[in-house]
Amino acid sequence: LVLAEVTPYASHAAHANKGAIADEDRGYEVFAAAVSTVVGSADFTHEQYQLYINEQLQHTNVLTVSNPLDAFHVDEPLNGCPGMIRTTVTVEYGTHQCDAAVNAGFFDTQTGQCLGPLTSRGNAVQQGPTVNAAFALSEDGSFYIGYMPEDVPDMVELITGVGWLVRNGTSVVDESYNIEGFSLDFRWEKAPRVAIGHNMQGELVIVEVDGDESLNIGLSLDQFADLLISDYGVYNAINLDGGGSATVVVDGSIVNAPSDRCATAHCSFCSRAVTSIVCIGVDN
Repeated sequence: LVLAEVTPYASHAAHANKGAIADEDRGYEVFAAAVSTVVGSADFTHEQYQLYINEQLQHTNVLTVSNPLDAFHVDEPLNGCPGMIRTTVTVEYGTHQCDAAVNAGFFDTQTGQCLGPLTSRGNAVQQGPTVNAAFALSEDGSFYIGYMPEDVPDMVELITGVGWLVRNGTSVVDESYNIEGFSLDFRWEKAPRVAIGHNMQGELVIVEVDGDESLNIGLSLDQFADLLISDYGVYNAINLDGGGSATVVVDGSIVNAPSDRCATAHCSFCSRAVTSIVCIGVDN
């Protein structure tokens, strides 16, 4: 999904002064991640739905992970963010031996530069305060969601998005728009969308909605936030890269309908090469 210029806010204090999304103490939420009795494999479900929103048939993929402490990872191609290297979700799925994988962070489609901080399996690939909404898992087994300064506890996994969608079961797209400064076009256009968050049980939840932004098919950010709350019980969530990047791989197969236009003549739509993925899988 192509971004207009994003206005950064350089510090946690700037967030606290800018909008209602940040309270007096912090601009982020902390929630204990679920602990599963399943050992040695990813404990997750994959569900597909069809639903009508504003007279459009929407196809969605929902991944729910019951053991995120073991099975949730943010991955990139070797030297991906520093080297501005991109590859497809399917390739990264195989490289990291995932059980399921979804595209993750935003990036410059011309240069491959990743947007914002990223931590992969305990390695801080890109650092700094999160001037856009981020989703992370800490060493103590807690999810961190929102605008985090650099002095939060050590993160094992962290991915930066654009747009905090749901905070404590309520849509916060308005407040996020005021803080992050993304464009109205980005907010309101109908497009494929991807979100990462958690439910009240502390399970990791990833939701992908198919569409085609060139044809105004998909969801706006506001519609997406409402869907996460009403249909999928999401308690906190941020918006990840969508548009032509939206790709979901389960058991080695692409299960959604990617909308990126192919460079080759033999097909119309392709899975876009991206800089980071969310990998669901357990290291053995």
